Amino acid sequence: MMFRIRELQDLFVDACVRFPNGDLAFLSFYGRDGSAQQLFASLQLGVQEGGLRQLTLMTTSSAVETVVSVGDVKRLEKHSGRLPKQTLFGGLLHCWIYDPALLKPSRATRSGWVLRDVGGDEPPGAAADLVWDLIKQVSDVPLLDHWRDFLLGELSTDLLADLNDEACRPVGRISPTFVRLPTDFSRRISSYVRNGHLTLHPSA
Repeated sequence: MMFRIRELQDLFVDACVRFPNGDLAFLSFYGRDGSAQQLFASLQLGVQEGGLRQLTLMTTSSAVETVVSVGDVKRLEKHSGRLPKQTLFGGLLHCWIYDPALLKPSRATRSGWVLRDVGGDEPPGAAADLVWDLIKQVSDVPLLDHWRDFLLGELSTDLLADLNDEACRPVGRISPTFVRLPTDFSRRISSYVRNGHLTLHPSA
């Protein structure tokens, strides 16, 4: 499903991801060059100059609207690619506005993102595999792969941010998972090892 931007209706959004606080993290949209440049410029301008600090995404029928806070625009980057000119709609750009935090997990904050295209085919368990790989990347203690099921089951509510709230629910084809290790993660791992929940070798 495509969504339109109320403030600039010549643009069509196929995916939007927000941080847990509701600020824009990722926006994928299509449009003509002039309309795309107008959006880029509007995000850079101050409110008194007519700049945009929120985007309203709506379905074609306008029956459903989602208001997205832009947040600090200085942290956002953009990228665009031109589609073949022989498209039904003429020359179009496919553009992305994103926070670089989505691209690289942070060991400093012990957090990171997994972004999945819900329109694509993926084998069963692929989402959990990606989340586990990310947890291992940002963890400051080594983790054994046979610990995965126990830790994901025991700590899922602490490890995975709830992005289903109306203030941060994703829009479109991208399914995001934000992983953030709790401050006492290392202590919990040590405790699980001591009490035998986590062992050096897999159970027979």
